[in-house]
Amino acid sequence: MPESRRPVSSPRLVLLALAFVVLLPGFASAESGDDAFSRSGLYVGLRGFGATYSVAEDTLQDALPGAIRVDVDDLGGLAGTLGVRVSNHFALEAQFDWLATSEISATGLPAFAEPELDSVSATLNAKFYAATGTFQPYVRVGAGVMNTRITIATADESFTGGAGRFGAGAEIYVSENIAFDVGVDYLLPGGDVEDLDYVSYGAGFVWRP
Repeated sequence: MPESRRPVSSPRLVLLALAFVVLLPGFASAESGDDAFSRSGLYVGLRGFGATYSVAEDTLQDALPGAIRVDVDDLGGLAGTLGVRVSNHFALEAQFDWLATSEISATGLPAFAEPELDSVSATLNAKFYAATGTFQPYVRVGAGVMNTRITIATADESFTGGAGRFGAGAEIYVSENIAFDVGVDYLLPGGDVEDLDYVSYGAGFVWRP
């Protein structure tokens, strides 16, 4: 992708600050009597989210000759996870994100030439829990791949690159088997999709057998 202008304010700094605020109190007050909610074993999760491409507008404006202004709509998506709780405070998981088509308005181009973005990503994550009771704040980091298809009129082209994931959130257990999950993720891709990083924020559930 063409070189773009990244904003000075990075979502990575926001996530680092959030992780510090979430984890520090948890480690200071974590209890040892809540093993029913932090037991080892498999889990699956599903989350709906909203998402924003961080710098895609600058990237596309540079890449589209004749475009005066490019606006990339915010979008929604779904994230699915399959993981294993290894210990009270640590889990490993696979995460797959599907992002809905993002409509793009490009002033200066005919309507039929305005592009659309479709993206998916998959990462393997390490997840660290601050507490073991019914309220379990966490942070996660991961690595994997991202694929984006750009469609212009009847032509489309796909781009793939490696990606890193940084996230923070909390699981709120309503029983030993079911928890609500809320959080925010930042996906930082590289290679041919390096300028299509996105922030996602949403809620869903986790089920443990």
